[in-house]
Amino acid sequence: MLSEQQPIIEQITSNFPSLNVEIIEHLIPQSVVKEIKKKDLYIEAGTLEKNICIILKGMLRVYYVVDGEEKNIFFIGENSTFACYESIILNRPTNQYVDAIEDTILLQIPHDAINALERSNINMSNTVNEWLKAELVELITRIEHQVLWSVEQHYLYLLEEKPELLARIPQKHLASYLGITPESLSRIRARITKKRRNK
Repeated sequence: MLSEQQPIIEQITSNFPSLNVEIIEHLIPQSVVKEIKKKDLYIEAGTLEKNICIILKGMLRVYYVVDGEEKNIFFIGENSTFACYESIILNRPTNQYVDAIEDTILLQIPHDAINALERSNINMSNTVNEWLKAELVELITRIEHQVLWSVEQHYLYLLEEKPELLARIPQKHLASYLGITPESLSRIRARITKKRRNK
């Protein structure tokens, strides 16, 4: 089985240095590779979701529904992780919805398997803790960008630091993520383009 999963093991270890081959080979047999078609719902609010997912291909959209309106909070592309931490930490159903912006393949790792791994070996426990801390820092950074930056600052950051990711997100979803209308996003794009041409 592990020989069949070798491409996945190599992809994960090359993109997540803190997750060594020993850890991945231990988790793979307990994990599930899941395919999600574009626009299909992956997680629905009200679900107790205790998997930690590594995105192998494609992109997920994470959002809330408030008074019937979808509010995007972030997007997750290849070689990133996702988890419903309120389910894992607080043991309560998530309020989030997650769907696929593109055809997506991910590895679902049960949190119980990670807990068991941490208990079995102190070195593995330290490695897993470092990985989860890094993911928490990334989550906090996303929140700070949304709260502390202006819409234009946030868009410029995405444009400069994550252009490939930005190009794959439909404008209506990106506008919702930034907290503005698609028309306002179009004006911001036009303003930035004009400033760059005038330099």
